[in-house]
This record gives sequence, structure tokens and C-alpha cells, in this order.
Amino acid sequence: MASPQPVYPSGGETYLASPQLGDTAERLPEIRNHGPEERLPEIRNREAAGFWLSRKCLIATIVLLVVVIAAVAGGVGGALAHRNRQRTGACDPSTNDQLSTIPIPAWFYWGQTASQISSLLNKYNARLTQIRIDDPSVPTFTVSMIQNTGAYQSGWWWYYGYTADALSPLLDGKRLISIDPYFDASSNLRFAVVMVPNDGPQNRGWWWYYGIDSDTVNSLLQKNQARLIALRAYNDHGVRHFAIIMISNTAQDFRNSEWYYGVSIQEISSRIDTGLRPIAISPDPFGQWDTILVSWGGENWSWYYGLSGQAILDTMGKDMTRLVDVSNYILNGALVFSVAETENG
Repeated sequence: MASPQPVYPSGGETYLASPQLGDTAERLPEIRNHGPEERLPEIRNREAAGFWLSRKCLIATIVLLVVVIAAVAGGVGGALAHRNRQRTGACDPSTNDQLSTIPIPAWFYWGQTASQISSLLNKYNARLTQIRIDDPSVPTFTVSMIQNTGAYQSGWWWYYGYTADALSPLLDGKRLISIDPYFDASSNLRFAVVMVPNDGPQNRGWWWYYGIDSDTVNSLLQKNQARLIALRAYNDHGVRHFAIIMISNTAQDFRNSEWYYGVSIQEISSRIDTGLRPIAISPDPFGQWDTILVSWGGENWSWYYGLSGQAILDTMGKDMTRLVDVSNYILNGALVFSVAETENG
């Protein structure tokens, strides 16, 4: 991929965002001339499926269901981990797509080209909420999307094949909600991203960084009084680096938050037992798992790993949820996913 690929906005969207009102997004210098990331093998001709969910709010007695099947020792695990907490009533919206519980049609696709995604977005009047690279040589993508209507209606944009320097001018008056770092055929670091306007009720103090280690992530969180909303580790020439998005952890956005990398499913589960829920879960390129956890606010939620795309769709139907985070990886030669899901009604 020698040059940036075209922009695919939501069908016909011409929204022009006003200048950002919150804290200015920052980034560290791009790390160049390193070897390629350990990335997924080429994935072709995989069936993609879509699924939409919408239901009315159900009033339920508090129930705790825990199903934890241990991961394969030393690996990323081939079983599933699931926890679903239910609360009594209330489907109040929160402050972003990760935490909102207002019912909305939602879809999940994998193995899709940019052209196919664009067609699906137009067909369903939808916008992307998460994007992941499947095969960078085509490229193909895994995406989650929601209908761009009602409480979720927003101007938005998505890009892929861009360097950090090329992305920076595109972020004027906008903020990132999803990021996936990857390396192209020439070993250049590229990004696939989703962004929304950063004004009006969507205005947030926010920052994004890449090419940084865990100590730097912690320092920046403290400096900015922020919490993570996206955490993507990548193998940068044998060194673990992170691409992250954070928002100011104040006012209506405040949640107690923790993040971990290179930890086991059991370790994540032990933290969940203290009253937290995952909003991101992904295999670490150096083994085990990376996650972002926030305080549980009463909403229903679930998380899974090591499941096929169709199995993930089944969980969305069974749990009445939609995806707020998805990661794709290869396990025993098959494409599988880890996901965090939230109540969708």
C-alpha cells in the first residue's frame, strides 16, 4: 500500500465539524524504519455475516451469571469467557457508544473490502463504531456498525492506509473513537481509524498516542486526568508499543478505570469480580491479553474470546447486546474473535 486509500464517509455525509472545543489531541513522533508487526495471515473468501439487534428495555431482577472456561496454558486461549450482569430497568443513555444502552440496530461483519463496507453502510444507513484490519494486503476488515439515527446520529468518517502525519490534519474539529495500527507491505506503520465530530454534546477533551510503552501510557493518563477508550498493542520490531485513545475522565464521562496488558483471562476475571466490566479485550502480540476495565454502572454486558464470527452473532442475539470492542486473531488456523458487548435495550 504505497499511498493512503480513499475516505469513505457515511452515505452522503457532508457534515463539517467546527474547531475542537476540548483539549487538543496530541501524539508522539511516529516510529519509523522498524520491522513489520506480527499480524494475521492473509484471510480471503471468508463468509461475512451481519446482524442487527433492537429491543425494548426489560425490567429484570439482578442476576449474576458467570461462565469462565480457562484459557489454554501460556496461549491466548481457545475457549470463551463470559460474564453477563443484569440490572433492574433503566435504559438511560451514557456519554458514548461504549456505554450507551439505548436500543439501536447493530451489525457485525468480517472479511469485508472497503467497497463492501461502503455498500453496507449505505444499505443500512449506518456508521462504523469499530474497525480492525483482517488482511492488510487486500485490504479486508472486521467492523462493527450501528444505525446512524436517533440518539446515535452523528457525522463521522473512516480512513485506512494513513500514516500518523497524514491523519493529523484530518482531525481538526474531530476525535477518534477507534484505531487499529498495522504495517503495510513496505513495513510502514499505518492506521485504520473511525472519527466523529468533537463539538456540541460530543465535545470531549481527548488525546491519541502511538509508539509508546506502558510506562508512558500511565504517565499520560495521569498528566491528562484521563481514561483509555481504545488500547491496541503492536509488535514494533520486537518491541511492544501501544496505540491508544483517551478521554478526560471528568464530569459525565467519569468512570473508575483500569487497564492491563499481557495478563491471563483468569487475572482479568479476578478484576471483574471487584465490580468492573471490560470495554476492550484483545490478544497481546507477545502473549496473553490486553484489556480496559471500567466501573460497572448497572448496564447489562458480556465478553467472549476464541469464538467464530457466527458464534459472536449468536451471543449478540442471546444476550441482547451489541459490540463495543472487537479483535480478530488466528487460533488453530481459524479466524476467531474476542469481544466486549453492552446492553442494547
